[in-house]
Amino acid sequence: LESTMLLTAGACIAVAGGLFGKCALQPVECISDEVFRSAGWLSKNNIDVANVCSSQDSIRKIQSMGRCNSAADRFICTSDKSGCRFAAVFEPLATDCNLVQDFYPSNEFSNAHYGLCMSEQGEVDWYAGKSPSPDATFCTWKLDECKGLDLNGEKYSWRTADTGGSGSVPDCHCDDVETGACYNIDTNDQYCAVSTEACGKDIGYSYLPVFELKSQLNITCKLCDTIPPELYIKEIISSGDEVDNTTSSGDESLNAGITDNTTSSEASVDEKSSNEERSVVTGIVIGSILGVIVLLGIGCFSLRLRSKKEAGFVRDDPSVSSFPSVA
Repeated sequence: LESTMLLTAGACIAVAGGLFGKCALQPVECISDEVFRSAGWLSKNNIDVANVCSSQDSIRKIQSMGRCNSAADRFICTSDKSGCRFAAVFEPLATDCNLVQDFYPSNEFSNAHYGLCMSEQGEVDWYAGKSPSPDATFCTWKLDECKGLDLNGEKYSWRTADTGGSGSVPDCHCDDVETGACYNIDTNDQYCAVSTEACGKDIGYSYLPVFELKSQLNITCKLCDTIPPELYIKEIISSGDEVDNTTSSGDESLNAGITDNTTSSEASVDEKSSNEERSVVTGIVIGSILGVIVLLGIGCFSLRLRSKKEAGFVRDDPSVSSFPSVA
């Protein structure tokens, strides 16, 4: 039978004096005068700290996450640089989010998010607008978990934390994430971990990725237990509508498009009417100017004709017509 284990965290311990600093998932989270101790080490050498760092309240608050510092990723809080569309924008160890929540004031998210591995069939279903089967996807810490993964002829590929992009809610939260484990083949001892580094310097332990852990030991490791309702916050997407994290929203975008088209059509009608009015006014002005020019031409011709008659250049011949003078 397959068993499920919850991750227990390691800790940063002061080199001088051995004082407990904070719970941590990887050595990179510890400062220069601290040493990282794995969950396995703590369980054998410091049970008090092990108990603190195995509690779900402590684990949810661990600041192991970073941020994709770009608009393309909507400044999402995620676990690894591979969770960003562009790895170069990843800023590790963000202080404004933890494994569950995102407190960054200028993005659309209230929760932290993770990337996922998806099978070829899962991709086909996803692009067709269908929900992939549970076996076709799994949320995880970073790209390495699905790199080169091929199960029964199905290759798996990586999807970043912001899976859908603008107008959608990402899929993976802390309680969806599966991790690997640090495993000692000689003692058959194991503890859940997010990476090879999380095994620390524990002698005899090596990291088993998610699927190797399942296939070899029949164990599934979870990053978090079920997130309490008070921490599982609904998120506001680009359209400004509140949506549940478990659903994506297409209707809002469709309705927004209809509204925009209607507005554009009304604007086109108004613009057409305005253009017609301007054309009428322009025609009247041009017609008036032409009328004045004709009248002036007639007046000038009459004056010239009268002058010639008075000077004797034109005979009083009935065959010669003259224009009446303009009053």
